[in-house]
Amino acid sequence: MVGLSPLLRRSPSYLRFHHLLAASVSQAVSNASAHEEEHRRAEALAELDRAKTTFFSNVSHEFRTPLTLMLAPIQDLLSSPEGTLVDRQEVALLHRNALRLLKLVNTLLEFSRIEAGRVEATYEPVDLARAVRRTSSWRR
Repeated sequence: MVGLSPLLRRSPSYLRFHHLLAASVSQAVSNASAHEEEHRRAEALAELDRAKTTFFSNVSHEFRTPLTLMLAPIQDLLSSPEGTLVDRQEVALLHRNALRLLKLVNTLLEFSRIEAGRVEATYEPVDLARAVRRTSSWRR
């Protein structure tokens, strides 16, 4: 808060001093506000970077799981002697994991479309228990 001194006469130089003081305070407040906004933006970008790192870490892990589950039966089939019948359960396992891997790739592509702003959300009711069973590949 600034005011005129009752002991000093009101003069153009005294008013000019107050105008300069007001401009200086205004500039300082503006600079502080801009600095605070820049800090908020930097924090938001850092949070986004952390979220992306977490997402890609999880995606990498999710890709590794079906690939590992596919490679073992494939190696078994390749190392089996010729003429051995292919086990339908192993082929079914390979098929299920290939579908899971395809779903993960599609999810990753959908995520990139969402990031680019090319997707609008659609909401619909779902059977949560069924969705969890399907997602976790758990069968009764």
